[in-house]
Amino acid sequence: MKRTRWLTETALLAAFITISGAIKIPGIVPGTEFQLSAPLAVAVCAVFGFTQYMTAGILSSVAGSVLGTQNVMQVGIALIFRLAVGGLLMLFRNCWPGVLAAGPAASAAARIVLAAILGLPALPLIMAALPGMVYTAVTVWPLTLLLRKVKSQAHEHGGKHISGAERIVNMDNVTTVVNSMIERAFKHSRGQADFIQIKLETVADDIEYVPLLAVRNVNCDDVFAGREIAYAELVAAGVSPVAAQRGFAELSGLTGSMRGAMLLCCLTGLRLDDQGQRGIRVANMDIADEQVYDTWLTAQQINNTHVREALVLASKVAWSEYIIAELCWSDDPEYTTGYVSSKHGYVRISNLKEAGNEIGGRIFFLTPDCDVTAVSNYLQDHPVLVAAGKKEI
Repeated sequence: MKRTRWLTETALLAAFITISGAIKIPGIVPGTEFQLSAPLAVAVCAVFGFTQYMTAGILSSVAGSVLGTQNVMQVGIALIFRLAVGGLLMLFRNCWPGVLAAGPAASAAARIVLAAILGLPALPLIMAALPGMVYTAVTVWPLTLLLRKVKSQAHEHGGKHISGAERIVNMDNVTTVVNSMIERAFKHSRGQADFIQIKLETVADDIEYVPLLAVRNVNCDDVFAGREIAYAELVAAGVSPVAAQRGFAELSGLTGSMRGAMLLCCLTGLRLDDQGQRGIRVANMDIADEQVYDTWLTAQQINNTHVREALVLASKVAWSEYIIAELCWSDDPEYTTGYVSSKHGYVRISNLKEAGNEIGGRIFFLTPDCDVTAVSNYLQDHPVLVAAGKKEI
């Protein structure tokens, strides 16, 4: 199903790029018209990721060559434009400044190469394209938002998810914990819940104990710097640059918060689950000794609900044999800190998203030879208690 969806999306994107390449938007001054395919190409790369964008672009060029609408030079220039767009979005981690600048910068790069091939000065070609560059920068924002909305709605329809939590407790503590969760649902920063679902079940399987991940805090000034650090941490953990970029594109492209996590291949960046906006939810986990954990969090000056829950979740996730790394930022509009985690530790990074943004999600990067069903079963059903204190790594 997931491969069929990817192939279908790619084919539709290729057709979209091909058709839009034949549409020219008239400019204010004669001769300054520009092709709609330029901002559309940037939007496709920002929303669907570099791999799918390049595949669709190559298919579009092949179609253009077969139909006789593109010659070899035009195909080559288009390839340079696409590589430049992909490189800039990868450099800027899909932040809005990068999305806005990618089209004009890629157009300039393509014209510099064209000038070199024809033996002409590059400046006149760039100056003639300036109006089109401005049009591209202006139109790429609404096109990107539109594609993000279409992609999200294609995956799943539903209401706004406020929050979720998992606990493993003794029978004596069930009432206290349930009441605490209900109170949290009514007082959450994302709004008051109008529907609360509570599920209680006996833990029948043997509980596995895993160590708490070591925590490292990294402060940065803005989202661009934060995502630069997160990208480096993902690559250091074993995620390929293409897959890391796809991860940022997936999270940045969400139009609503996910209830679970996306599963991406750590090499190709292709999505491995077929759960759409729902994702794969991590369940059946808790801290082994709450008092020890509270003391440790306080000593680290990170004793808040976000860290308390995310660190336990990340510790369970990290000890799956198939999961290389995790990328996450919160759906809390007031909380901009996100993290990258792996077996090497839990790296908290300030400013992974803009303040006021209530869209969040997480991605697990899996090994290429993974058993997706086994991973899903471990994340959702396998009971784990995380040991803090002396047992942390």
